[in-house]
Amino acid sequence: MSFQVNKMLCMRHGKKIIGKCMWCGKQLCKMCDFKNDGKKFYCSDCLEKIAKNPRLKEKYSGITRKQL
Repeated sequence: MSFQVNKMLCMRHGKKIIGKCMWCGKQLCKMCDFKNDGKKFYCSDCLEKIAKNPRLKEKYSGITRKQL
């Protein structure tokens, strides 16, 4: 009997996953545009939502942009 190994790959780039967005769960690779506050990852779609909402923007203002 043969088993196929299911690799976790980014849907956008087809690369190995390094994390997932803490809000939506989207899987992120090194090529994805995202922010990392040291432990948590946020995809660009969710970051746009944060930027448009004043309460969220204030809460997440300490997150700095990083591209791995």
